[in-house]
Amino acid sequence: DKIESRVMARKINQKVDEDTETMYSRIVDYLTERGQLETVDLDFVRICATIGSRVKRYERLVAEHGEIETYPNGAEAPSANYKILLQERKEFVLYCHALGITPKGRQGLTGFTTKKTAKSKAIGLMKIAK
Repeated sequence: DKIESRVMARKINQKVDEDTETMYSRIVDYLTERGQLETVDLDFVRICATIGSRVKRYERLVAEHGEIETYPNGAEAPSANYKILLQERKEFVLYCHALGITPKGRQGLTGFTTKKTAKSKAIGLMKIAK
């Protein structure tokens, strides 16, 4: 069933943080305005919003603590927060694409056919976003 009203879809039905609630509302509004939100999509939207919230949290941590970690021996490597951020961004892009809220998703492309294809397309999307 198509959801005609944002009010019908606005409630997540579980306790979530403010970033997740905001992201959920933005996705619901976007899809509802275009007549693309189905009732069956709401759990998928919630998952996407939760991942989007984690992306924001790790972006803040990386901004505060940096992308590079320096070890006592002087070696440098990407920080754990940065690695998690990159992974969360990839997953977020995949969900957004599946919901049709990325440029390629809006062009009518359907889901990814293989894990390898999904990974390469997500990496390409992240490079474009930079």
